[in-house]
Amino acid sequence: MASGSATSTGTSSLTLRRYVKEEMSNPGGELHNQTFITNPDRIDTQILGPAFFDLPLKFTSCYPIVGEGKLIKDQDLNFADCSTKNFVCWPVQDSDWNKWTNHILKFKRTDLKGIGLWHIISLLRYGIPQNPALIHAALAFWDSSFNYFRFNCGMMAPTVLDVSFLTGLPPFGPMFDISNSIDIPFLKVMKTSGSYASFGNFLRNEAKFEDKVSDREFFAYLLYTLCKMIFCHSGKKIMLEFAPLAYRLSQGQKFDLASHFLGYVYKIGSDSQSKPLLFNIGGPLWFLQLWILAYFPIFEVAISEPVNVYGDKFRNMASKPLSLVGYLQYFYNMNENKEETEFRPFVDWNIGPAWIKDMMENRGATILLLLGEVSYFQESFS
Repeated sequence: MASGSATSTGTSSLTLRRYVKEEMSNPGGELHNQTFITNPDRIDTQILGPAFFDLPLKFTSCYPIVGEGKLIKDQDLNFADCSTKNFVCWPVQDSDWNKWTNHILKFKRTDLKGIGLWHIISLLRYGIPQNPALIHAALAFWDSSFNYFRFNCGMMAPTVLDVSFLTGLPPFGPMFDISNSIDIPFLKVMKTSGSYASFGNFLRNEAKFEDKVSDREFFAYLLYTLCKMIFCHSGKKIMLEFAPLAYRLSQGQKFDLASHFLGYVYKIGSDSQSKPLLFNIGGPLWFLQLWILAYFPIFEVAISEPVNVYGDKFRNMASKPLSLVGYLQYFYNMNENKEETEFRPFVDWNIGPAWIKDMMENRGATILLLLGEVSYFQESFS
């Protein structure tokens, strides 16, 4: 959540992180409210305050100069309201996609299991309610230099194994090389430009609901699912950058999807520090929310059935969400001496695909993964 101003020497989020602990415990302090203000470099965007009645001199180098050198209290938008505004790019429950998924599963369930997508698709079909304030507060602690959260309990970051437990994406196999160019015959006959690339138009053109699923329709379904539901690209339309991955998966090729996915999670942290705070930010923010709820059980969740992967356990919060300031206070005042058991949310190896249990119970065999030998898991890759 950087200011983007040429007059800044730091980012708004870093300044807020250093300052909030002291000021939240001091009712008579200088910090009175957090707001969005207009970005001096781009008047069509907002940046994160906070706002002061009187701007302390020590912060003038970290915040853009507005007006006569002060950040105006409550200018434009109140942060308490804006921090609850939903993200545009998010896997909401989609009846059209669900209908298409049901059709694909009739013919391609085994194929989806074979390429490692069945569990994550099953998770996302139910939709994941958003908690924007929780995500904004956590991202204020993200260190983009090292790709981790600087919490008081220590440095933390999502791992490949976290991705596998929460989503069921496989952590083994070859890495997908995005630089390889391949010929995708379907793209020559598909409408993927202009208004045809919108999710609605693409689905209407490619979902056939016939007595079989053609290779073209399976590829189209995977491309749609990757763009809209899994990676949640900010373009909000079919993005051809995902076409090579969708095509290879449609041909039954297996990849280390967990590592590939994790790269997009880290990009969220980097984007949040380098761009103005926008609500059309892309990326799997939904995963970040699941990860936070898994590792910080103080935020109660309501477990709903069925539980195919751990992500299902953390889809819905049971307790009333805190405000943005409440979440900031929590992360800042977090116990520095958390018990080791509090960092082990995934203790039941029976949850998720069978290969997770095999991998965890036969850890000596996982050295094969480092050598690129994944045949040990081929039978249980489902």
